[in-house]
Amino acid sequence: MKYSVIDQEKRAHNIYESENQVVTHLNIKKGEEIPSHDSPMTVIVVIYQGEVSFTEDGNTFVIKPGDIVSLKPGVSHSLLAKADSKLMVIKSKLAE
Repeated sequence: MKYSVIDQEKRAHNIYESENQVVTHLNIKKGEEIPSHDSPMTVIVVIYQGEVSFTEDGNTFVIKPGDIVSLKPGVSHSLLAKADSKLMVIKSKLAE
C-alpha cells in the first residue's frame, strides 16, 4: 500500500493510521512552537527540512535534516521552529 503527503501546507496531516501506529507529516513555520507534551507510544521524529530546537525532558538541542530523534513512551518533549521546517513523526506501539 502506498501513502503520500497530500497537503504539505497543513500544519499536521496524518498520512497513515492503524491501531498500532500513526505517521504524521508536520509543518511548523519559523517561530512556531509545539508546547510540551508526551505520547503513550514510542515516537520517532525525522526532520527533512529546516531547523528545530527540540526539548526532551528539559534538555534542549537543535535538529536539522538528517537527524532522527527517538523517544520512549511518556517522555515529555516540545519543539520550536528556528526556520520553516518539515518533519515526519512516527508513533508506534511496540511489542514489549
